[in-house]
Amino acid sequence: MGFLDLLGLRRSNTTVERTQPLAQPGELRSREGQDAIFTETGIVSHVRVERVIFIGPGVDVELVIVPRPGLVTGRGTGLGSNFSVGSHWSSLWVGRKGWHVCTQGGSWSLFFDPQLIEEIDRLGTSFDGQMDRHNRLRALRERLRGA
Repeated sequence: MGFLDLLGLRRSNTTVERTQPLAQPGELRSREGQDAIFTETGIVSHVRVERVIFIGPGVDVELVIVPRPGLVTGRGTGLGSNFSVGSHWSSLWVGRKGWHVCTQGGSWSLFFDPQLIEEIDRLGTSFDGQMDRHNRLRALRERLRGA
């Protein structure tokens, strides 16, 4: 299973096709209160989706970090325990198991698969302070890519 499969997307020749219709507000809001693994440059963190807010051309997602040993939360980069991410509708991919955004300004993903969340939490705990931030991040990202 690859990255696109995690998000419920599939690759057809050189284009990416959605296997689900474009997300409706109720579908996105149904994730409120759920845990997820959040990734963006330099971060792999366990989070809870607090609120999904619809703004004209897109969506904002308010997240709260759920502290887990060994994960790379971004707190050292100024990211607090509560933060939000957003996207224009044209950049948001919604699949069965996750959401993904990729723009010129950056990318982020939320993975909602409970088994994957549990596995990432276990992997983070297994580091037990024996890896620096860079190596932990690399190992966590490799697991997400290999899923």
